[in-house]
Amino acid sequence: MDCNHELYYRESNMSCNFRYESVVGTGRVEIVSEEEKEKALTLLMNHYHPESVKFNPKFVHIHSA
Repeated sequence: MDCNHELYYRESNMSCNFRYESVVGTGRVEIVSEEEKEKALTLLMNHYHPESVKFNPKFVHIHSA
């Protein structure tokens, strides 16, 4: 469960942060391809910041799962 979440987006350097109070989860983690990571980040940006889905590509490469 997460609550009090908010996306902070900075157009100037195409970066964003996500603030939340709590996140708890279970499941299986898989290492994904760069293409899958970019698709997932695009979906998240569309959901939380539909005005702009631009993000800095360097942030795609720093995540593995």
